[in-house]
Amino acid sequence: MHGRGPASTALRVLLSLLVAALLIVILFRWGGLRWSDVTEALGRLSLRIYLAAFACHALLYMLRAWRFQLLLSSADRPSYPSQLSVCMAQTMASIIMPAKLGELTYVLYSNRVFGLRAETSLAVLFLSRLFDLAALGVAMGVTCLMLAPQAGMPAWLYPLGLSALLGGAALLLLTLRGSLFTRLLRWLAERLGGARTKLGAALIQRLATAGQALDAVKGGSVFWRCAGLSVLAWLCIFGFCAILGRGLGLPESIGALEAVFGAALAILTSLIPISAFASIGTLEAGWVLGFSIFGVDKDLALATGAGLHIVQLVNVVVIGLIGHVWMNTVPGTIHR
Repeated sequence: MHGRGPASTALRVLLSLLVAALLIVILFRWGGLRWSDVTEALGRLSLRIYLAAFACHALLYMLRAWRFQLLLSSADRPSYPSQLSVCMAQTMASIIMPAKLGELTYVLYSNRVFGLRAETSLAVLFLSRLFDLAALGVAMGVTCLMLAPQAGMPAWLYPLGLSALLGGAALLLLTLRGSLFTRLLRWLAERLGGARTKLGAALIQRLATAGQALDAVKGGSVFWRCAGLSVLAWLCIFGFCAILGRGLGLPESIGALEAVFGAALAILTSLIPISAFASIGTLEAGWVLGFSIFGVDKDLALATGAGLHIVQLVNVVVIGLIGHVWMNTVPGTIHR
């Protein structure tokens, strides 16, 4: 089993790169995207605008590392610099690897850097992403419902907004009892006869352990503090997209609500499980779809979306490399 792991990962990365290459070809050949459009958009970006966007990006890492800290018990909680270095390194893997497989590097890094148990790190990671999805759903829902009454807006914004708002609220409630999810999976596995096989019994036991870990990592005021940090984190994300989008050439008619909608849709499409290396193509597709509703020219939307993606990847790689160096060199960071 261990021998097939690296080969399997390499194969997934290779397939992802091939999908990314295909999406790039589609973007440039049939999507109307030209390198000249992208370079022109990047040429509009001033240093002041870039630094403002980078500040939002850097603050996002700090807030997410803080949330990881809150979700850990005092006995498991490392120093904040240690947590931040792991968050920086893990985010690069999450963005670059296909289908968000890099998310799981948090388990590897947190164990190596500060000795966090795998079941605890998985529980913390799961809850963090629940908070993220809940905040994104609520933000998307509120934005749609505020845009819907405006003249010229499509009628489907109302049902989309209500669905996103209810979905976000449901996910937020799930974070109050994270073990509900694992209990549901255990119930399904038992009803399907999973306990009768060795593998099924092991899976059910693993789910029980994960549920206990989910209940152990939070309590008291942690929920509200993590919810607040999640809201601030998404304000940073939307701020990053809005600042860069305007700096890259989006028209002045795109206000805060329109920017949130377009950015949220781009992020949602980039979360598709078949997303390729670094979400190339899927993020741009959502960006174009989102801003086309507000009358933004397709070519301009595509160029600004590609430009934003390039800036994001540069930031992520630079910050991620610093994180990798930091978590291995800062005195007192490595615990075991």
